[in-house]
Amino acid sequence: MDYTIVDMSNIELLKQCRRFSKVMKVWGTLELKSLGIGPQQAGIMHFISRNDCCSASELSRFTLTDPAATGRALDALEKKRWVIRKEHPTDRRLWVLQLSALGKKQLPALNRISQKMERKLERYLSSGERYALKVLLEKLTASITQSISK
Repeated sequence: MDYTIVDMSNIELLKQCRRFSKVMKVWGTLELKSLGIGPQQAGIMHFISRNDCCSASELSRFTLTDPAATGRALDALEKKRWVIRKEHPTDRRLWVLQLSALGKKQLPALNRISQKMERKLERYLSSGERYALKVLLEKLTASITQSISK
């Protein structure tokens, strides 16, 4: 592929990022439809499964979502009985989140969907392109996160 340097305006870059984000969200929604959850809830399930216990505030920071949206996503997962919210043992202001037995049973299907999506992405980009994209996205994410944290 030819990577000739082209002067792209920042507006065009932002538009393309926005389009990519929307496409990924729609694609994730379609793939997860069989489980009855959306991309945000799938991300929450993955995060909780990899962290023995976590709080709603940790989850909100991880998903880069406002606490109210995170709370709504958690409410839906609790209603499905996939997530258990318990009082924190030492801090009454916090909740501890864990996957229920039923939630743990959903992980293989969730992982299959994630792997299917990953395999599809692998067909579109070479390993070098995927690595370059990952590095660039990490750099942008870190820079923007740092600038908005000030």
